Amino acid sequence: MRIFKRMLALCGLTGLLAAMAAGSASAQVAATASCTVSGTANTSPGVGLTGGSGGYTFSGGVAGQSALQLNCLISGSAEGTGVATINVNSQGHYNNSVCGTGTADSSSNSVQSETDLAGSLNDAQIATDVSTKLGYHIQFAGTVGALTFNGGATGGGPIQISDPTPPTQAEIGAGVCTSDFAVTGALAGTL
Repeated sequence: MRIFKRMLALCGLTGLLAAMAAGSASAQVAATASCTVSGTANTSPGVGLTGGSGGYTFSGGVAGQSALQLNCLISGSAEGTGVATINVNSQGHYNNSVCGTGTADSSSNSVQSETDLAGSLNDAQIATDVSTKLGYHIQFAGTVGALTFNGGATGGGPIQISDPTPPTQAEIGAGVCTSDFAVTGALAGTL
């Protein structure tokens, strides 16, 4: 829990620094965003108790999954300024050391839907940013991770994973830790 609190404090500091940078440069082109994130992904193959790798998918159109839901405060010259809920389909691959410890890397992200809650946002620009700039890497240890952007955006934040549907006895007997995972966290960055 201490690690999660430290990472949450770091995320807040990142957001504060991004906000200060935006305030000091009125002609700044880059957008800043502070978001909460949640979602449920399926894995293929299932994550092993030890070792292994495979793929994962967050998608709102598949049973047992949900898109990554980002609830964001966004401010940028091209993106506009406002608050939005953005549902993102995301696919990638994982490498597992032991159940709950390993890495996850996105390979594609796309906006499934966006709902503007306040302000004036350029939905087309946000969709472009999500697909071209929001690549990410997550390093997990004991279900707690640090997400860093690596697709053009900078920043990141703390991520927590959990198992929404624990494995059956047959899956455990076959060495499977989970076939899906839920993610929650807080992110801040510059696009």
